[in-house]
Amino acid sequence: QSTIMTKLRILVVTITLLGTYENARAQNTQGVIQFLSRTNTGSGATFQETGPATADSYLHYLETLPDFTTFTICFRLLILQYREHDQIISYALPDYDDELALYYDMEENQFVLHCCDGTLEISWTIDLPLQMWQSLCLAVDLKVRFWQLILNGKIINNYSIEEDDDPQLVRGQGNLYIGIDQDSYGGSFNIYESLRGDLLDLRIFDYTMTSGTMINFTSCDTWTSQNPPIIDFEEHILQKFEIKGVIVSNITDDEGFCSGPLSFDIIIPERLQQDQGQRLCISLGGSMKVPTNELDNSELLDQVMPNMDYCSNDRQGALWLGVMGNATDKRWYETYTGIPITYDKFNKDVNIDWDELDDLCVEFSGIQRGPELGYGKWYQGDCDEEYCIPCQFSATDALRVRGLCETSLFDRRYIVTEYEGKVSFMGSHYSQIIEVPKINGSDGDGFGFWKMYRFDMPEVYAILEIHSPTHFPVGFNIWKVENDECGFEEMPLTITSCSTDQFTCRDGSCEKAEDRCDTEFHCLDESDEIDCDPIVLPPTYDNESPPPRPGPNTPLEVALYAKFLAIPSFELDEFKFSSEVEIRLSWKDMRLDYKNLQIDDFLNNINLKQDKPWTPELDILSGDLAFSKVEENIYQLYVKRQTPPLPDNDENYKEDDVFDSAKSLLVLIRQLTVQSECQFDLFLFPFDTQTCYMVIFLNGQMKKYLTLVAEGDGVTYLGNTKLKEYQIASSRMNTFDRFNYSGLAVEFKFHNMYTFYITNTYIPTLILLSIGYCTFFFPIHDFNDRIMVALTSLLVEAAFFTQTSASIPKTAYLKFVDIWFVFCIIFMFLITVLLVIINKLHEDEKTGKLTHISPASSSSIVKVHQVFNPAYVNKLAMFGIPTLVIIFMIGYFFSAFMM
Repeated sequence: QSTIMTKLRILVVTITLLGTYENARAQNTQGVIQFLSRTNTGSGATFQETGPATADSYLHYLETLPDFTTFTICFRLLILQYREHDQIISYALPDYDDELALYYDMEENQFVLHCCDGTLEISWTIDLPLQMWQSLCLAVDLKVRFWQLILNGKIINNYSIEEDDDPQLVRGQGNLYIGIDQDSYGGSFNIYESLRGDLLDLRIFDYTMTSGTMINFTSCDTWTSQNPPIIDFEEHILQKFEIKGVIVSNITDDEGFCSGPLSFDIIIPERLQQDQGQRLCISLGGSMKVPTNELDNSELLDQVMPNMDYCSNDRQGALWLGVMGNATDKRWYETYTGIPITYDKFNKDVNIDWDELDDLCVEFSGIQRGPELGYGKWYQGDCDEEYCIPCQFSATDALRVRGLCETSLFDRRYIVTEYEGKVSFMGSHYSQIIEVPKINGSDGDGFGFWKMYRFDMPEVYAILEIHSPTHFPVGFNIWKVENDECGFEEMPLTITSCSTDQFTCRDGSCEKAEDRCDTEFHCLDESDEIDCDPIVLPPTYDNESPPPRPGPNTPLEVALYAKFLAIPSFELDEFKFSSEVEIRLSWKDMRLDYKNLQIDDFLNNINLKQDKPWTPELDILSGDLAFSKVEENIYQLYVKRQTPPLPDNDENYKEDDVFDSAKSLLVLIRQLTVQSECQFDLFLFPFDTQTCYMVIFLNGQMKKYLTLVAEGDGVTYLGNTKLKEYQIASSRMNTFDRFNYSGLAVEFKFHNMYTFYITNTYIPTLILLSIGYCTFFFPIHDFNDRIMVALTSLLVEAAFFTQTSASIPKTAYLKFVDIWFVFCIIFMFLITVLLVIINKLHEDEKTGKLTHISPASSSSIVKVHQVFNPAYVNKLAMFGIPTLVIIFMIGYFFSAFMM
């Protein structure tokens, strides 16, 4: 119920505020009431104008405030430098120093309100950049516990506060200070909770203004209020305030409090080409000047006048402008932003030649011949010409200093400002960088020096000698330092305007961070390819010792992947095979630091001539643990990026991306030619399958410290699987630990491609066997032809056997091919023998030796019987020989394929 009542009251207040706003608009329209309206000037106060943080710069309200439960605070603020708390209002009572306090906390990006005897603290997250005007209004109603913040015409948020039984109010009769915090009633000022900046149009009302009114005020539009404020800078700053160390003045809109960020132009009195000038302006945190109107163009001409003779060098142009032509669409664009220009001052009497692609830059004329003859006009120019450079800066352009230690007294962020007509750099809190010109009569040919110093500690400073008119403190430089907490007399520092996704060249120009260390030059000074070794070895690093184990009982894993590119030889007669293999080893070494790693792994190569980390040594053996012959072809070590870089550490002046060593891998690529022995089993040759091994051990490293593990499947074969006689059937990797050492074994299976032997051995010998068999179909009496054919087949069979035996390894045991030849020779011999027997029977038949006469019967008839008929034996051979051959072949080939 309490929550519901609170929300109802907030709704009522909101409706009331909107109604009040509409009434005020109506009254204003009728001319009845208009207490305030927009003007282009305002009463303002500048606190700590000289720079150092001090307790002697504040406004003290000389009267007292009443109790109030509703209030609105409106003001315009420009912070020149941050303090720990940028204090706007400090209102204290004798018993409590933060009865009403309003300040900005840059570290937390929060605007904070303390109120009401410590019972209320409100904060909201907003970004208030340095040297940029901000208009704010804060309305608080303590009765309904509601507040609203408006910043630069936008409602940041509405908030309701938890219900409280005790009503809250800001108690009156206290002490009000502007620009300094009271740690006790009326004193104990904290210089680090103060304000360095401009405060304009401060008004405090004892009621809550409407949203519309506050939006109009913070948008610099006409606005009205019901009642006059109880405190008003316009009316009271000189009459009702004690002014101490504060400059009070009327600030006009020319200062930019209603027209956006402040900007200014600087002429660099040095002749450069157009692209060089653009890079210089960008490195300083700005861009090359592009006039946007007639007044802007005229003011640029006034600025170049003191250096006219040098900049023009008796030529038409005096300055380059940040404008570039596009010959395709014949339009002019801002070089820095790529936006088409809306104003130009081209000399209309000179035609633009769009065909001259090298002459599409724009010169600013400084010829002093009067406006009708080209005074301050623009001309098409050759981009390789050299003129002075006008740089335009915005007060929001920020530079960062890299290389300062954590305890350094210097600021780490700076913005570009103007100091005595020259570029200077204002630190975010307490420092400044200015150019100190050379003193006349001093020794040396220098141009003075840059000085970085603390406003409040003048004894803390750093200096950088200037070597040329275009030598600004941006980029990489070595500074001489005095009295800083870092303790160094010289410090390498990089001052950069580059964004976080850019890399700073040594000259201060910016390139894409992804282009750093990509083997191509992008910086003009080529500094993007300097110091690109991706590892940093600590001074105590020992590359003879392996990395430490992850845990007491957990060995460090070295992952191995073998990519076989080819097996160029498979030598049966020597029981060896050779392979072209790429072995990839990967492991973690948390002793190392990694930097500037690229997504493309091979851009992260480690220069082994400079810094060689520990790498695993391998022993490569054959299946019988005999050492293989190894020839090294490629040895490449790189770092594999697996995670984004760690958060940036600006103590590193090199602007390196640093990576977590626990999540990055060292990868070693070794391309080897390996010759290994293999114990071939040739019994089934040529229907054999051979299994060969390549065993890999970690040299000298016991497995309780280092273990070799397969990466994924561990092995792949990319070459031609069909070798000279064999085909690679499979490859796999298995664990192969021996004794106290960790190893892996690559197993290859080779299938004999027996088609060659079928066509070149089995079929020819079978044909010869068939030829010998065909002699049974010759006439029985043609013994000479029959025996010649059979003997010839037998001799050719024997010759085949001899030839084949000479081309395959000799073994003490019979091989399947030997069995085939033995079979063929035996059968040819059998055919020969049968032919001889048949011929003998045939000869005996002719001489009658094979005739048997039976006794005569009672009828006295004589019967003659042939004991062995040669035709019958020949026919028996014709059917018996192929039957035996078929039976043998079935058994032979079935056994071969089954085994």
